[in-house]
Amino acid sequence: MKWGNTQNHLLFPRFYYLRTHNDLEIDLIIEVENMSIYPIEIKLTKTPKMGMAQNISRFTKLFTKLDIKDGKIISLTDKNIKLSKEVYIQKLEDYFSWLQNI
Repeated sequence: MKWGNTQNHLLFPRFYYLRTHNDLEIDLIIEVENMSIYPIEIKLTKTPKMGMAQNISRFTKLFTKLDIKDGKIISLTDKNIKLSKEVYIQKLEDYFSWLQNI
C-alpha cells in the first residue's frame, strides 16, 4: 500500500483511495495538513444503513497508528446523523461546505 504523493508532496489536503488485498475499500481518504485522516464513503441513497459504516470501522481498527478522525458517509439524506461512535452520515451540501474549510 502506498500513501505518498510524490508530485504534490507539499500540497494539502491530499486525496486517496484505498483498496487492500483483504477487500477493505474506502472511497475517499482525505489527509489534511496536520496529518489527520478523514475516511469517506460515498453512497447514492437517501436512507443510509449501519452496515455502510463497516469499512470505515475496519479502517480505523487496522490503522491505529494514524490520526484517524471521524469518518463520513456522504449521501443524499436530508439531515446529518451520527451513525456510530466513529461515523457520521452527512448531507452532500454540508460535505461540500466542510471541504471548503479543511
